[in-house]
Amino acid sequence: MPDTELEATGEVTPTWRFADIPDDQVAPDVTQRDQFRNDSVELFQSLVREATQNSTDSRAGTDPVRLRFAIRTLGPEDSAALRGLLQPIAMNCGACKLDVGVLSSNAARVLVVEDFNTFGLIGSVDQHDDGNFSGFWRRHGGSNKDATKGGSHGLGKLVFSTASQIGAIFGLTIRQDDLRPLLMGQAILNNHKIDGKRLPAHGYWTPTQMPGQIQLPALDEDLISQMSALMGFRRTTETGLSIAVPYVLDDISHEALIRAVVTNYFFPILSGDLIVEVGDIEIRKENFAEIASAQTGLSVDEKHRLEFVQRLVPKLGETPELVLSEHPGNMRLGEVEIAEDTLTVLREQYQSGKIVSVRLPVITQPKIGENIASFVDLFLTKKPEEAGPWALFARESLVLPGESRASFSEAAFGALIARDPAVCSLLRDAENPAHTKWSAHEKVKLNWRNGAGTIRNIRLSLSALYRLITAELREDHRDLLLNILSVADPNPKRSKGPRTRTKPDMPLPPPKPKFFSEQRVDGGFRLRPGPGAEGKEYPVRMRVRVAYDVLSGNPFKLHTPFDFDMSKSSLKFRAKSIEVAERLPGAIVLDCTGPDFALEVTGFDVNRDLIIDPRIVT
Repeated sequence: MPDTELEATGEVTPTWRFADIPDDQVAPDVTQRDQFRNDSVELFQSLVREATQNSTDSRAGTDPVRLRFAIRTLGPEDSAALRGLLQPIAMNCGACKLDVGVLSSNAARVLVVEDFNTFGLIGSVDQHDDGNFSGFWRRHGGSNKDATKGGSHGLGKLVFSTASQIGAIFGLTIRQDDLRPLLMGQAILNNHKIDGKRLPAHGYWTPTQMPGQIQLPALDEDLISQMSALMGFRRTTETGLSIAVPYVLDDISHEALIRAVVTNYFFPILSGDLIVEVGDIEIRKENFAEIASAQTGLSVDEKHRLEFVQRLVPKLGETPELVLSEHPGNMRLGEVEIAEDTLTVLREQYQSGKIVSVRLPVITQPKIGENIASFVDLFLTKKPEEAGPWALFARESLVLPGESRASFSEAAFGALIARDPAVCSLLRDAENPAHTKWSAHEKVKLNWRNGAGTIRNIRLSLSALYRLITAELREDHRDLLLNILSVADPNPKRSKGPRTRTKPDMPLPPPKPKFFSEQRVDGGFRLRPGPGAEGKEYPVRMRVRVAYDVLSGNPFKLHTPFDFDMSKSSLKFRAKSIEVAERLPGAIVLDCTGPDFALEVTGFDVNRDLIIDPRIVT
């Protein structure tokens, strides 16, 4: 069925429109851009990750998804045409403190991102619904994707406007359901004021200009043809989505994009599900190794990691050597009883340089519905001597680079692959907006029972597998190399005269009596006076650090506010002769006012091991 309002307005020439913000409305600002350029991921990587994830989620049929990145430098005539399109928002950009000097350039750079063999932005065009069209153009911060799909925050598309020096993009989609080409533009800036009017961050290049009217795309075939030629779109009748990023940032280059493709999307490429074209280079499974090895920007570590992944991909279609069917699915791997003969086989495989594979059951517990038995696959092998520790953490084809740094520091190469729909739904809810790490944020708490504990067990399972397999190798053999490293003294000196007797060991002084005694209680801890409390002069200041235990590393340093934040959380405090001086994310500072002090704090996760570190502050 045609969209009546769209048909009525589709021939009107699009212009830019920022709707006034009513005085009685809050104006939320766009504050999430730094999530796409940080210590874990650079902007060009976020661009590739978002474009690729959206495209693979929109796959139509069984042919590989084809993704195209191209950066074009426009000549004077085309640059003038582009300037004419964007000059109307120069005042808006200036009000947001963006440098609009690029609009006067005679040579503008445009990034084009296009996908093919995808179904385009389907859904209603003239009303708000849960379709992809509304999700891409009209939703910010929400998600309309299925629970098993890649994105979840509705923020990933922000990366395209972030890559533009003036925060603008244009998009052309041809949809599988109606084959109509639809063209629209958007600028995502910040809330701003012009002539005293409050204006929102989002503005639209649209044929609809009436106040209160929903923003509609352009349908005019001549306009779409002219815009496609100007931007460099290759799409003619093929379904999918084309995005143009005008005045793309200078550090976005073909070389950087190729590197991001090679290091982030080796999975779908090597499995034949994705073909990526960057400039005039096409990256597919047949030439992936050649292109990867030719990347001069790759470090030695990155090259070793890619070699490991190429060894790993064929094993993804095989049944793992060990399937822990007896594992209840809600325990740490290190707590599981594995037969010694099975461990012996795994250790022999590991020692020989093969890739060890283990399937770890996971019980997911949605708040609505029954528990679901799922699993993740673990892979482990020896690393090259010159390479640092590294592990691949992936949900389906999505690689989470931040997890390797956060969850694996063992002297090996490993991989944790989640492909079963149930565990993918849980992990998807746990991802940060840039899809680089898992954490137990509000969506996990909202949708899952024991979600934080389950995610923690998953994240630490690869390290636990390494420790199980290498336990014998790490035993303490103090004299193992004694005969090799010890050398006899060719000129031993003999002492003259009688030997002096060794003085007897002096007894150590008794330890000072503790100021406090600590006790675990259900869901928390209790502090009471210790033997040393009587002799103290009050008040006494004490700091108590609190964290959940981890398999490796310092649990206090690895504490995250997603575990708990003592400065904001609803933990229950019961105190006597104690004043709370300060609450911090992972600690509290207390003033003990008398020798009968007592403190009980409860409300922590009963499924995790709580540890505390109380100390007197001098």
